[in-house]
Amino acid sequence: MGLEAVVLRVLGWTAWAGHGTLASIYLAAAVGAARLDGMADVILAAMVAALIPTFVMMSHLRRNPELLEQDRGLWRAMLLWSGPIAGAAYLTSHDRRISRSQLAWLLRGFLK
Repeated sequence: MGLEAVVLRVLGWTAWAGHGTLASIYLAAAVGAARLDGMADVILAAMVAALIPTFVMMSHLRRNPELLEQDRGLWRAMLLWSGPIAGAAYLTSHDRRISRSQLAWLLRGFLK
């Protein structure tokens, strides 16, 4: 595995950690267990961790020679449909040819 692949995976797993942190904060707030002291910094860091991979995904998606145009379209649909979670999924995926996955039929229906 090359250095680029390792960096992309680290960014992807960082995004998953950011999403998990945000979910934990929202759940704690929903049950009234969250304290507001210093929470703004944690929320900002989690949002940055969750959003950066989206932009990395979009730049990598354009120049990835492995993908067909259909794969690129499906990834864009997933990005519109699921937001930053698509960036994390793209960066941590072993095989980015999404047209071969079970999710492809759902995304194709979304594109039509």
